[in-house]
Amino acid sequence: MTQFTSRYGEAPYQPFIDANSGKLYEENTEVYWKTLKKTVEEYIDHPESKFENGQHCGTMRRRHLGVDSILYIGKEPNELEETQILGTDEEAYVEYRNGLDHAS
Repeated sequence: MTQFTSRYGEAPYQPFIDANSGKLYEENTEVYWKTLKKTVEEYIDHPESKFENGQHCGTMRRRHLGVDSILYIGKEPNELEETQILGTDEEAYVEYRNGLDHAS
């Protein structure tokens, strides 16, 4: 998280707080930023885990999965705003056991 600026070119050089750790970065902050071009390149070259040969180009072979157990969770997480900003936390989901109506 960093201070808003309408001059977007300044953003990579401002102090910022890492939302996951809470650590404050005040110097050399530009090394933590990457360009949109770099982000797109990483996305294009990203391996696809849903397929057996997902690290290659061309026709993909679906990965077959086996299910050991089923865990029912609530449709929406608790603390929705926090999970959207800080990332998903396992404790944010309501877990339903044995088809009972109460949450654990």
